Amino acid sequence: MAVLRDTPYGAYAFHVEIDGIGSAGFSEAAGLDQAVEVLTYRNGADPLTPRILPGLPKPATVTLRRGVTGDLALQEWFALVRDGRAADARRAVRIDLLSEARDGAVLSWRLRNALPVRLEGPRLDANSSATAVEALTLVAEAIDVE
Repeated sequence: MAVLRDTPYGAYAFHVEIDGIGSAGFSEAAGLDQAVEVLTYRNGADPLTPRILPGLPKPATVTLRRGVTGDLALQEWFALVRDGRAADARRAVRIDLLSEARDGAVLSWRLRNALPVRLEGPRLDANSSATAVEALTLVAEAIDVE
């Protein structure tokens, strides 16, 4: 699905879809990182050179931010984990980077078996005119890029 071109895509056009919840408008998606643990060891006969081996993939931690709209779907999803029903809470999440014309995905990140692990409420301040924003942190077994 990846669409190759010479100039980089803008980071401002994206779409998030969560299985069982549907589409949600988010203003930010951060943490689309992938990492593998590194194991080091040293041979007894080689005292100065550590050897490295790849270990297990690290779980991905992705944070989504959106303006508060009164939609309780994310709170209900988080409540499944909070209340000990994590087996019912695992979801596939897809984050699509869109072209500037927003006429389709040019690259997608698929989070496998994502669980909400933190739901941060908005910062309320009577002296501010900022939008109320909530943040949802997800942990996924893996991220597949298409």
